[in-house]
Amino acid sequence: MPAAWCCASATSRCAAAWSCFPSFATRRRSWRARQGVQFVGLNEGIVSRLRRIEMLQGLARFAEFTVLLNELSQWSEYRLLADAAFTDDSLGEHMAATRIHKALDHIRDNYVDELSLAEVGAIVGMRENAFSRSFRRATGQTFTDFVIGLRVARACRLLASTRQQVSSICYEVGFNNISNFNRHFRRIKGMTPGEFRAECQRPGVPVTSVS
Repeated sequence: MPAAWCCASATSRCAAAWSCFPSFATRRRSWRARQGVQFVGLNEGIVSRLRRIEMLQGLARFAEFTVLLNELSQWSEYRLLADAAFTDDSLGEHMAATRIHKALDHIRDNYVDELSLAEVGAIVGMRENAFSRSFRRATGQTFTDFVIGLRVARACRLLASTRQQVSSICYEVGFNNISNFNRHFRRIKGMTPGEFRAECQRPGVPVTSVS
């Protein structure tokens, strides 16, 4: 449990107490302490209990330790050391999914703009690395590939349904230069934008099948 006890004599004893019971390692993560807790003004009773834990063995030590946990869980003078927004590695699946859906909505609404992994992660309250992992698990794609895919899909619809120049479509869907657009378009569709448009103009090819 990442915690600063604000009582110098208690610090080393508390660390020793935790090490006596490694089975608490997973349970304690579900506590507020996953954000890091600083307990302020611990009284002499808790310090004395820490000393007793060091001296006891077996079930007696375990019993004393559970009493300590109960006392700390009810201690009102504490502060969290990390903001809740940065504990995303311990988020439940539902909360993580909710944040990814929010990110997808933002990307779909703003894919023509410059978007970065860090920026969108911050919007939904997740660190960059954790957001990247969660995004890939949810979509099966990296953040960059997903954005590029949206832009190419929109370009396909414009190529099939309008007479806009390819260069105009390139910038309208969010690419910043024509060579980059052509390269990604060919990688995803297996042909150039011009070839794609020509294919769409063939008789019997429905527009909805090429987006």
